[in-house]
Amino acid sequence: EDLKTLEIVVDLKKMRMPLKDIKNYCQLTRSGNDTLEKRNELFNKQHELLINEIKDLHQALQFMEETVPSFINDSK
Repeated sequence: EDLKTLEIVVDLKKMRMPLKDIKNYCQLTRSGNDTLEKRNELFNKQHELLINEIKDLHQALQFMEETVPSFINDSK
């Protein structure tokens, strides 16, 4: 049981879920199947956060790729 919980915690951390939400997820899991909807909401929230983070990182990368050449050329 403890090993299974630890594996779940590790998986949730890989999803970059905050510790507060991981604790909440574990409590909900212990409460049984009546909490499936709330657990699903946690996953949906984390999914949306990751999508937004990926978009932000993509924009930063694109900006960097467009801007760095001008920094290099300006320094010559």
